[in-house]
Amino acid sequence: MGGEKDTRAIWILNRVSTIFAVKPEKKERFLQIFWEESNSSSVRALNIFLADPEVPVIFFHQTADSCMAVHGDLPTAAQMKKKVVALVRSQQEVEIEISDTQRPAVVFVELAKGTMDIINSYCHSVYLSVLMNPAKQKGWSD
Repeated sequence: MGGEKDTRAIWILNRVSTIFAVKPEKKERFLQIFWEESNSSSVRALNIFLADPEVPVIFFHQTADSCMAVHGDLPTAAQMKKKVVALVRSQQEVEIEISDTQRPAVVFVELAKGTMDIINSYCHSVYLSVLMNPAKQKGWSD
């Protein structure tokens, strides 16, 4: 994609490439693939996240060609087989600004397959067992 690239997007992509353990000698190619025309949906999703403070989270995952795709929707089960990075605004509807004196109001959350398996296990063993217990359901509205 031609033109000037948003410094916030470059900052984000550099950090995501570090989380994905992209080797320094492959980092330039990794970032170049992201900006290619064939990856326009990923670029568009990142630009929407940066432009619209009401978009609270965006997900990054690696693809077969070592690039990443960015989506505003939750990752699919196939995408979760590898590492997924969620970029979350640290406050509701806050603008993302890059400066020398202040860090951007975002948090990077790494979601590996093991992490998702643990969350799934907790949901089934703790929350689901409580929610499905008839004795715990007394007083609930239908």
